[in-house]
Amino acid sequence: MLCLHDMMNRTSAEGKTYGASQRVTFAEALRVWTMGGAYASFEEARKGSIEPGKLADFVVLAADPAQAPREKIRDIAVEQTWVGGKKVWPAR
Repeated sequence: MLCLHDMMNRTSAEGKTYGASQRVTFAEALRVWTMGGAYASFEEARKGSIEPGKLADFVVLAADPAQAPREKIRDIAVEQTWVGGKKVWPAR
């Protein structure tokens, strides 16, 4: 969430803005960290999106980041992590 926050806000931990013109939308940031990462590692056929035949690695969030104010993205908690279609956190 912090990576998405940084791409969307372009601010440091101290609140200083760096490259404000390089801010991206939530949709753009999400695509970079999902489809973009899979493409960069030549794994887009197996990773990067939720669809039949792919690995089903995803997180369940406490709030919808597409609806959250951009400055609050980093504060959204991860409630569950799923890897290969199996819940791995929180563990049973």
